Amino acid sequence: MWSVIQQGMNSDTNYARRYHWLSEHVNDFIYEPHDAILGEKQQTMILDMTSKESVNTQKTNVDLVNDNPRHLMEDWAFLTRAKGQGTLDKWIFPNKTRKPVKCLNMARSINWNKMKEIYDFQPKNYEQLI
Repeated sequence: MWSVIQQGMNSDTNYARRYHWLSEHVNDFIYEPHDAILGEKQQTMILDMTSKESVNTQKTNVDLVNDNPRHLMEDWAFLTRAKGQGTLDKWIFPNKTRKPVKCLNMARSINWNKMKEIYDFQPKNYEQLI
């Protein structure tokens, strides 16, 4: 028998959540492997990629990595651009419109070589991606 206690931290509030996995109850590592999620404060906006409610998000992740990494690089640059910073897109492609996207505060580095490896592998499902 084994157990795993995994912690996730909300860096905005400095609150942690702990995921408890006990081997005698784990049937699947991709869909809800934990026995409990514990935290001092209940939060409503949680992304649990192992939740059965996240199946579509898992599929979206697989679709993203199976697409040419160049597309993800372009989207990443667009989403992480600082507020007020523009590009030449509106002059180069005047007829192409993009919906405005709120600038996200995300990590600034991605291992693009690893993304290329994943793309070359072409995972068929979330388990293969992970």
